[in-house]
Amino acid sequence: MAIVQLTPDLAVDERLMSFSMVQSGGPGGQNVNKVATAVLLRFRYNECEVLSENAKERLRQNFGSRINNNDELMIVSREFRTQEQNRAAVIRHLGEILTAVIPEPAIRIPTKAPKTPKGGGGPSTRREEPKRQRYYDPDEWE
Repeated sequence: MAIVQLTPDLAVDERLMSFSMVQSGGPGGQNVNKVATAVLLRFRYNECEVLSENAKERLRQNFGSRINNNDELMIVSREFRTQEQNRAAVIRHLGEILTAVIPEPAIRIPTKAPKTPKGGGGPSTRREEPKRQRYYDPDEWE
């Protein structure tokens, strides 16, 4: 049983991964059409013991477009010119995806906003008193 170290604190069984080498498209001359340098990784996340059921559900929600009909997470790398670099990029990307999905999201506790700002009153109360002093009662001046 071979273990692949994705991050310093995350490792998965290599049997859950299958790599395919495919031709990458785009510019690059005639060599692109002859050499299969792009790497396609298929990861069977349902069999992974590192992921909890909640983490698997988050993986389905966040990366559902990358999951095929066989419940495999598919990751492609074609950014480098060699298979080795693309394979390392795919493994690194899998590690980033799993580390994003594994931690449980924080539970938000709803709170109410304070009725008045700290210090009491707020700006409207501070302005009302000087305005109240400006107004006069005509009966007081007689």
